[in-house]
Amino acid sequence: MDTQQLAEQNRIFYTRAGSRAYGLATATSDEDFRGVFIGLPANLIGLYPVEHCELSGDNMLFELRKFISLAKDCNPNIIELLFMDESDILLQTEWWQRIKAQRELFLTRKAKFTFSGYAMAQLKKIRGHNRWLHDPQPVEPPEPAKYLKVKPIEGLGHREVFDQTAYEMALKGWRQYWEWKNNRNEKRAVLEAEHGFDTKHAMHLIRLLRMGVEIMRGEGVQVKRQDRNELLAIRNGVMTYEELVALAEEYERQLENLYETSDLPHGSDVDKINRLMVDIYHDYWDAHGLW
Repeated sequence: MDTQQLAEQNRIFYTRAGSRAYGLATATSDEDFRGVFIGLPANLIGLYPVEHCELSGDNMLFELRKFISLAKDCNPNIIELLFMDESDILLQTEWWQRIKAQRELFLTRKAKFTFSGYAMAQLKKIRGHNRWLHDPQPVEPPEPAKYLKVKPIEGLGHREVFDQTAYEMALKGWRQYWEWKNNRNEKRAVLEAEHGFDTKHAMHLIRLLRMGVEIMRGEGVQVKRQDRNELLAIRNGVMTYEELVALAEEYERQLENLYETSDLPHGSDVDKINRLMVDIYHDYWDAHGLW
């Protein structure tokens, strides 16, 4: 049995995902789908491990153990699958319902690090691209001769010394700029040219930070966004670059404070999660005669 057949025949959950699940889709938004399937015993204890299956388009199915492993660490793209709006769920079996009934097991203070980590990675890109937009690199790579400096050397007077570190940093920055410039998404390039930063990245940056704050407050994972109008306004360029950075930094401070005061546990009850997973494997294989 190939991986796609395995995943589709043993799928226990399937949902719309991405912008459509957040309520942030536009007329040009792609359709994303995510799901979970249960592998065979040979996939877990044999020589044929399977962690996921990527179908056509942005359509990803995760094997149960891989899903559980990512969910217990509060991976933002995974933990949200346990909190999808019912209107977006296309398939949920009794096996999924058993996991969903205990979804609070997966909510911990790790959310501070994972949601903030994903968000600040977005902010780093926005900052870097904004710098490149205002200070583009030249067509030609940096000249080594520019990194020759005259320095006093004891007993030898003044000598030219090549600053290898500075040159390598400059060369790395030049390469990164032209890799970005030559391979950037055309739609994103238009947004950056118009607003000085990628406003779609900005929208998801703020969404991630807000979701992290909500989790840390004990409000669960709010996938379908009630603040959709405000988030779409960010996507449409309502904020300046400076306002966006200030807002992101404010949410980051909130997350730092909430980490100290949240009622959530610091980490997952791994034993409970493991028992849940093992029981589902056992019962699913037994019910389908897969032993």
